[in-house]
Amino acid sequence: MPWRLPPVRSLLILAAVAVAGVALWRPATELSGAQAPPPEARGTEVVGVVHVHTTHSDGALDIADVVEESRAAGLDFLLVTDHNTLAAKPQEGYHEDLLLIVGTEISTDSGHVLAFGFDPPAYRFPRRALDVLRDIHDLGGAAIVAHPTSPRQGLEWSDPALPGAWGIEVLNGDTQWRAAGVPRMLLSGLLYPFNPQYALTRLMTRPAAAQMWDELLARRPTAGIVGADAHTRLPSYEAVFRVARNHVILDAPLSGDGARDAAAVTDALARGRAFIGIDGIAPTDGFFFTAGRDGRSWTMGHSVPPHPRLALRAGGVDHPEAQFHLLKDGEVVESAAGGLDVKADSAGVYRVEVTLPGWDVPWIMSNPIYVMEQAERQRRAANLALPAAARAPAPAAGRERFEAEPGFVQAAAPSSSIVISSDPGGDGAEGSAARLTFRLGADGASDPAPYAAIVNIAPGDLSTYEGLVLSLRADGVYRLALVLRDPNPRAPQDTEWWSAPLKTARDWRQVAVPFSELRSRHPRVTDGQLNLDDLEAVLLIIDTTAMPPGAAGTLWIDDVGLY
Repeated sequence: MPWRLPPVRSLLILAAVAVAGVALWRPATELSGAQAPPPEARGTEVVGVVHVHTTHSDGALDIADVVEESRAAGLDFLLVTDHNTLAAKPQEGYHEDLLLIVGTEISTDSGHVLAFGFDPPAYRFPRRALDVLRDIHDLGGAAIVAHPTSPRQGLEWSDPALPGAWGIEVLNGDTQWRAAGVPRMLLSGLLYPFNPQYALTRLMTRPAAAQMWDELLARRPTAGIVGADAHTRLPSYEAVFRVARNHVILDAPLSGDGARDAAAVTDALARGRAFIGIDGIAPTDGFFFTAGRDGRSWTMGHSVPPHPRLALRAGGVDHPEAQFHLLKDGEVVESAAGGLDVKADSAGVYRVEVTLPGWDVPWIMSNPIYVMEQAERQRRAANLALPAAARAPAPAAGRERFEAEPGFVQAAAPSSSIVISSDPGGDGAEGSAARLTFRLGADGASDPAPYAAIVNIAPGDLSTYEGLVLSLRADGVYRLALVLRDPNPRAPQDTEWWSAPLKTARDWRQVAVPFSELRSRHPRVTDGQLNLDDLEAVLLIIDTTAMPPGAAGTLWIDDVGLY
């Protein structure tokens, strides 16, 4: 009778062999015969990770430790985006050979938005996504929608038709892990101690957000990036940073000046001058995707008119098993091994994916080159514009000129203050204006909700009006809110607050607030209906949803009325 290994021992041996194979697995580091980029593809490639959290929000490590993990992973830049804070901004700049860039991840009523490329404002961002995009635009920054197809309720992006020049995370680390499913996650957890990079990379699948990206690209230019969404010690930041990265193409080498180089990197990301590389499979450095004609050249993020001699080329990473796919308007129109060289004499949005056998996730995803005539480019550019603010009509009723006994009275929390006084002329107003000097206290146990407001406690029936209009200016750029309160027995103190954000400027501006734009501050208990015929109060309020504790300033209000 032949001798056989006991079944348990056989399984143990097979398991040991499999673990040894995983432990010894490494990404390919020498790719054979990589196609050299054409002269027009010359540029400076820098590699980095976007969407990282630290102890300034819900991350496990502080800035210094995350920087060290980034340097260990071989990054050129790191873009930190803590939730709803820019507290790390003073640390922005070079940390030895790593460029640290600080942005933020803003929570909105449509999902989360990565925002970067600007200095911290004095005010806080509102909840409505359109208002957030307006703020980012006004600050000169860039916006990228985070984890747009997250399987976790509340993290997905709910408004793909929202106007504005925002890009998307085509790949997001947190979404990938959640979509992998429990069995794959458990197996990766078992493999992680032996080879963290392989354990994490094997969870990657083709991103569902690629379809959303193509739908957006059909309407307007849209930058696509990969977001690490790193939070934890396990998996480590370094391991996450080795899996998927943004390879950004700059016009010039990094200068060593932190502010200048941060602006160059964030501008390139916003314009789509980058590609996504799954470097956990194999290094993607050197990839290129260009358009060229008659000695002229364009690369990812650029627009170029169609021409019979216009050639689209892709290469630079000739993995022996790599397949290059050229997509036009979201559909594959050409595939080849080793690289692409294709004439582009017809209009379309062209991008490249590179795939490897055995991997569902594309190894490389380029940003597009837009091949189209000037008229089409202008039409698509118009789709990037934010809608104009509501035009302020003349008040039809309820006009408050602050020239006699005012209808508004002042109110403030114990730690805060507001002084309302009549200012003849109002530094440019017609007649007298209300001069409001405010200060918010520090939030804490003694005063958990600092606020300063002016209140009208007898607004009457407003159901025949469309909105409120007022003139507003300040000695700085501040945020406040228009609040209407109506009865709701399910809300705190039986009163539901409906609000819309306002933002001041240093010059007089007429502002219109349609009542249809007010949103409940109590979404979990809202009755869903603003009862304009049964209002308890109208407020103009500055609180910690709009300004940070300790904020102080002066603003002028005049000509409050209804239309």
